[in-house]
Amino acid sequence: ILESLGDRLYALDRHGRLRFASRAALEGWGVTSGQVLGRPVEEALPGAVGSAGWEALRAALAERREMHLCAMSALLGCWVEIDAYPSADGGMTVAFRDVES
Repeated sequence: ILESLGDRLYALDRHGRLRFASRAALEGWGVTSGQVLGRPVEEALPGAVGSAGWEALRAALAERREMHLCAMSALLGCWVEIDAYPSADGGMTVAFRDVES
């Protein structure tokens, strides 16, 4: 079901490690699940570190709050809309979509 949605999706645990990434997210990032799952985002996707999206997500994860942001994606090279929601295990579920298409 998640793969059929138009949004790119991923989930982080409370330590910021990638626990799930949809096929669309992986393709957009240019990586495989084996390269990123189980790794902290800053190691798995170092190109995102320091970007507006990364900083907002990091703050939302630390504060356990929802986040909505429109920003230039350092990884995709286009403007994206990002929605992140705290999950029951202390992590975050994140959906993002290209808003230029």
